[in-house]
Amino acid sequence: MHIHDTALNVDGSTASVIFHANPPKGVIWDITRIIFLIEDNAAMDTSKFGGIAAITNGIIVRKKNDICQNIFNIKSNGDFALRSYDVEYDSKAPAGLYGIRCRCTFSGEEKRGTSMRLYGDIGDQIEVRVQDDLTDLSNFKVVIQGHQI
Repeated sequence: MHIHDTALNVDGSTASVIFHANPPKGVIWDITRIIFLIEDNAAMDTSKFGGIAAITNGIIVRKKNDICQNIFNIKSNGDFALRSYDVEYDSKAPAGLYGIRCRCTFSGEEKRGTSMRLYGDIGDQIEVRVQDDLTDLSNFKVVIQGHQI
């Protein structure tokens, strides 16, 4: 399962841009992890968002049906480190880009404890909401992983 359109380097500053994944009716998903990847021409550190300045409103990851349950809001690379695991920065290859990648795992006693269950029959979905202008990033992708019950 993947977010429908994985190119998240969009302009959400005027109106939020929402990317989502949801199980069809009659299906249940257990979301076990979310993986983020940002690539850019500029070097990265914890004070930035990718290679650009930290963002003002952030990207929100949330579970949604009739009620929205915000999981976290990321405004900087440091926030990725606070909310995720296995955060790594990539040095620029001679003809490549700088990068940051991280994995936020829900299932597992040493992580967040349990997977995030989504029920297709009640319209559950997982969202990534972009609320700032991220068009200066070369690439911003997210992958939602899990399994069907």
